Amino acid sequence: MFVLEHSKLFGRLPPAELQILESSVRIQSFPAGHVVFKEGDTGDGFYMIREGVVRISALVNENERRILSRLGP
Repeated sequence: MFVLEHSKLFGRLPPAELQILESSVRIQSFPAGHVVFKEGDTGDGFYMIREGVVRISALVNENERRILSRLGP
């Protein structure tokens, strides 16, 4: 399991709070090119990238999608 105490975001939380947070973690994998969520979707969680690269993009007009950022672990 991914250990949150090693992350920059959660590493300073007290052990009891880390344990509560880790109990709610759900690890998912997505194939290359899979859309995880898109503009207008209702938020359903918090995503962390454990491995690979995620492209963040947006529609700039009805026929063109532009890459805004690439994120990794």
